[in-house]
Amino acid sequence: MDNKEEMQEELSTIENQIDNIVDEMIEKYGKFLTLADAMSNDRQKISLVSNYNSLMKRKEYLVNHLSGYNF
Repeated sequence: MDNKEEMQEELSTIENQIDNIVDEMIEKYGKFLTLADAMSNDRQKISLVSNYNSLMKRKEYLVNHLSGYNF
């Protein structure tokens, strides 16, 4: 498997993880959490927002690098 395929697989995995985090936010808190929500003392909120932001940064990195490939 070449690097492009590995990056596409990782991107797919990250997108699934992001979907799961958003689902958990909505299930537990009834809404999509923002950075303002992460300023609370609720460790679960902080964790969800932190994980979401981290995954979005990784997704952005992968998308930028994959856009450089010739499909």
